[in-house]
Amino acid sequence: MDTHQHLDRQPLDRQALPHQALPHQALPHQHLDRQTFLLRPASLLRRVDTVMSQFGQFALLLSLCLSLVAALVLGAMRKGERTQRVGANFMGAAALSALLSLLALALLLLSHDYRVQYVFEYADHTMSAGYLLAAVWGGQHGSLLFWAALQALFGAAAAAWTQRREPDLGQRASCLLALYQAAFLLLVLTQSNPFAPLELPAVPADGHGMNPLLRNPFMLAHPPALFLGFAAFSVPMAFGTAALLRPTRDDAWLSRQRPWILGAWGLLTAGNLLGMVWAYAELGWGGYWGWDPVENASLMPWLTATALLHAALSNRRRAQSLRWAHLLIILTFALILFGTFLTRSAIVQSVHAFAGATIGPWLLALLTATTAAPAALLIYRRRALAPHYTAAFGSRDWMFGLTHAFFLFSALLVGLATLWPVIAAWLYQQQTAIPASLYNRWMTPIGLAILALMAICTAIPFRPKPHQPPRLFWLALLAALGLGAFWAHRTLSPHLETPSLLPAAAVGLVAAATLSLLRGLRRWVRRPSQDRIAAWVAHAAVVSLFAGFAGNAYARDTTVLVSPGDTAYFEAYRLRFLGLRADETADRQRIAADLHVRLDHTDRGVLSPSRDYYRAHPSQPRSEVGVLRSLGEDLFVVLGDVEPDTGRAVLKVQINPMVTWVWVGGVLLVLSALLALVPVRAFRSLLMLSPRTALRAPAVAWGALVLATGILLFALYGLPSALAGTGMWAVVGMGVYTVRALLALAEERSP
Repeated sequence: MDTHQHLDRQPLDRQALPHQALPHQALPHQHLDRQTFLLRPASLLRRVDTVMSQFGQFALLLSLCLSLVAALVLGAMRKGERTQRVGANFMGAAALSALLSLLALALLLLSHDYRVQYVFEYADHTMSAGYLLAAVWGGQHGSLLFWAALQALFGAAAAAWTQRREPDLGQRASCLLALYQAAFLLLVLTQSNPFAPLELPAVPADGHGMNPLLRNPFMLAHPPALFLGFAAFSVPMAFGTAALLRPTRDDAWLSRQRPWILGAWGLLTAGNLLGMVWAYAELGWGGYWGWDPVENASLMPWLTATALLHAALSNRRRAQSLRWAHLLIILTFALILFGTFLTRSAIVQSVHAFAGATIGPWLLALLTATTAAPAALLIYRRRALAPHYTAAFGSRDWMFGLTHAFFLFSALLVGLATLWPVIAAWLYQQQTAIPASLYNRWMTPIGLAILALMAICTAIPFRPKPHQPPRLFWLALLAALGLGAFWAHRTLSPHLETPSLLPAAAVGLVAAATLSLLRGLRRWVRRPSQDRIAAWVAHAAVVSLFAGFAGNAYARDTTVLVSPGDTAYFEAYRLRFLGLRADETADRQRIAADLHVRLDHTDRGVLSPSRDYYRAHPSQPRSEVGVLRSLGEDLFVVLGDVEPDTGRAVLKVQINPMVTWVWVGGVLLVLSALLALVPVRAFRSLLMLSPRTALRAPAVAWGALVLATGILLFALYGLPSALAGTGMWAVVGMGVYTVRALLALAEERSP
């Protein structure tokens, strides 16, 4: 806590406060008619919901049968183009049937057919159409069906893709994909059927509705992005296993799988980023990553997938990381299933976990069945997959191997810490929890080591020339910058509860990585290529992320009790409490605290943190935080307990430095995957400055930039800032477009 702050009122004494009560009658409110919240399409859909449940279950069973037939055709028939075409057709039909089953569940939710158990548990008449669609993946049964449908869709797409691009491995890999999707569909049908009828004597008039914590716009995108990434990783897994089944070594399959790996990694990155934004805006504890077991379950496969990207790049250049690639693919797929096991079993407690899930043993069996055989094959063929040459010490290939080891070690460390409560209960018969501070103590040095390796890798060649020592003096530069940043650390140390050298080291490493990136920027500007630009954007994203993580060490907070008209001072912020405000809708009652904010004698508007009390979930109030964002720091205000009779409220005020740079880094990571996935021909046309492409390339490039900028600004600052920012970039783009067009015209007319 900051020692320089002063308040008009005394800090909060929690024991002197009464217990929290629901604000029902003491505050004025506006009552809105329940009919305004009824979903209009419901009456139109009730005519077809009588058979929709049976149709969805039949479509699910049909998809399972078609997947098994596809696996039989691709596995038992002779290799050839006709066999692959027939198998791909069966897999396409299975995907269509699975998507129809998913559509049936969505229609059941939209029509409020409470004769279905899943609809009764996750829908009610007050939910909007968007949240009703989010309920498809908001519960255990629906989310598994959603995953199974995506698995079938990616399997069909991969089977069609392999007919032309992977004639050798395509048939065997498609057979494995058909078996994967059949296993998921069988699991849904037998253990997690979302079409099961409600076992009550009478159909209820309304359902329970979705958990209030999940009623957030980011729930419309966060789970689908993760499930898309999970399903997409089955394609590299199938091709990796098929390559291990071949009697001869194949060095080219990994390069051909690059689009699938990049796409799956980008989707996982987007899913984790959206989850961080949701936690920051919804849970109200002031952070974006709390080392929750289910958060860790999505982080572990992302770490191994990031190492896999580096292995694929190294193998593409030197064909020397096949063993690493196979190991990381198997581990990524295994950790995806393991994370699902954590989420849907009762062995860990988490706000993200599915309550009452009992399919943990079945998921564990699926994990063993799908990963044991590839792991055994990798051990058996480890000598045949040995690298063609040994990387020289200090070369970039050698650094890549060290980076793989750090990513792998961090994933295993997070997994061990996540499972430690279970291990301790089994060994010592006592309940033990790993606090977030212990995660930070171990993971922060590992993260800084990875950042240092990234800075070094961008500055050294893949293979040093003979008699030329590797440029390891960058290590000395990193150390010097880290120590030099200690001065900056000392200036900020009053804001730290426990002064540490790690924030100073983070500042120094961020500075060194930025310097290394600037050097790399000069190199790819001279010789632009798709890989260089995408890698540079990804590394710039990592620098931005670590800058935000380093700022988290200097977060400050306080808790105050205020009455209407009081003013609280927290560092340079002045918060005047205007009073409490309540309004009521058909599904919930909201109480908000209006705060007028001034920063250094400048008005910054009104923040309105609030709490929502849902009628169907009275014991689960939901916090809506008030955030004043800037590039340097966020002012984060959470409404705590309230006293309706007196109008007093408890406020938690927190200053979070550099949070915006975390969101910028996450967006840049996703953008780097998109840049790498652009077809090579289209990417080259964007980079060429010639009369033929000068008039069309800027439109595409600046259009994408304007769209990305608008989405980011809208998510961070709202619609006015988004319109202003996109307008600025549009004007700049028109200027660049005009200049390039004039240059092209001058080039055409020059002799």
